[in-house]
Amino acid sequence: AFSDAAATGSAAFAARRDHKHGMPSGVATSPVVFPATFVSSSDVNTLDDYEEGTFTPELRFGASQAGITYSARNGRYTKIGNRVLFSLSFTLSAAPTGTDTAIVGALPFIHVNVAGVNTAYVVLGYNFASTVVTQLSGLNQVNTTDIVLARFSAGNTTALVANDLTNTSEIIMQGQYETTT
Repeated sequence: AFSDAAATGSAAFAARRDHKHGMPSGVATSPVVFPATFVSSSDVNTLDDYEEGTFTPELRFGASQAGITYSARNGRYTKIGNRVLFSLSFTLSAAPTGTDTAIVGALPFIHVNVAGVNTAYVVLGYNFASTVVTQLSGLNQVNTTDIVLARFSAGNTTALVANDLTNTSEIIMQGQYETTT
């Protein structure tokens, strides 16, 4: 082992540290830059994609967004390789009525379709109809950017539906999922 004080010649170069960055002298300290367009690598040990960004999530019931208005909605994500980490939130200013299933959509990447791979999400909910226990969860829908929301009430898990929301309902979700892009 070399110490900074005892090293000379080429050993000094190898042992000397750049104390500002904690890197050996001569090693680049610039940030790693990924190309703007994804370039896949066949080497499973190569990190070939990193991205951070925002997205605008949507809440719909069945295929419809009718009757929904937001006072706020936000989404942020980080993609590392094939893994997407995200957080999102909605606050409603008008809620629809009906019994169609609640779906969070427009996540930034498509969920992978691999047999036996499902991703469940824990979801927080506030200001729901009085009959709803706000213990919520979500389950990804493969080959889509959708998550189906469910609620736990009276010992059963059932779909969260439009009638469960009020004009001030808030949904907060954070999770991660696998993608193929």
